[in-house]
Amino acid sequence: MWILIIYGNKLKNEIIKIYKFCSIKQISYVIGLTPRQISNYYHGLILPRQNLIYVDIYKEWIFIAPYVKKSG
Repeated sequence: MWILIIYGNKLKNEIIKIYKFCSIKQISYVIGLTPRQISNYYHGLILPRQNLIYVDIYKEWIFIAPYVKKSG
């Protein structure tokens, strides 16, 4: 899952909306840029441009804790 946070200004101190997406392709459709531009922005290969100035993109990681058997 991918997390898209949309801000109301360039300072990114006013959150407008938070979305969850299954793929970068879905994010690219919403933002109006190509999946390559979204991926390059996420990996820090390009500076924010156009609509990317107002967003942050994160990968949602799921952590599964190992089972620890209680003694007793």
